[in-house]
Amino acid sequence: MTEEKTTTEVKPITYPARPHNGGPLDKAFKKSGGWCWEPKVNGWRTLIHVPTGTMFNRHGGKLSIAHEYTEAIKELQQAHSHIEWLDCEALGRRHDINRGALMILDAVLPGTFRERKEVLVKADEKYDSHKCYLIELGEGNGYANNRWKFLQEENKRLGCDYYEGLVAKQEDSLYPIQLASPKKEFSFWVKHRWAY
Repeated sequence: MTEEKTTTEVKPITYPARPHNGGPLDKAFKKSGGWCWEPKVNGWRTLIHVPTGTMFNRHGGKLSIAHEYTEAIKELQQAHSHIEWLDCEALGRRHDINRGALMILDAVLPGTFRERKEVLVKADEKYDSHKCYLIELGEGNGYANNRWKFLQEENKRLGCDYYEGLVAKQEDSLYPIQLASPKKEFSFWVKHRWAY
């Protein structure tokens, strides 16, 4: 008699939201009203099931380097136990900075991007993490133009491509839950990279 499985393996609820390609910022149309900006860090995109610590890659498979983020996952579970799914960037494979750390990009929750960010900020303020970071957030074309130049200079100072550009997100956008294709782009998020 074979033993039946009593647990169900976790499967991803969605593919991580994929920003639309907007080209280099200095050649793109200016965005007016309702856009937030984040640095685009150079890591491995991962969707994380917080209760189990299961990490998925952007194609929906198990993240092959998940074992390198054990400490970060523990911190994530302590700080964000109220959230089931987090959209993150796993750092430390493409450069040595923040090796084994997770950069939290978003939460797969109801509500607008602005509302989801507020939930993450409140949790982040209560917990002193060493391996999990909430991505910086800015607003307006002035912020974007300044950060575009600053982050390129920061890469030179760091001696690696830690930053790849900026991502613009409409503040009233809902997190897109879809399992149709990992290549499907989300038009309410736009990435601007300097390396093409």
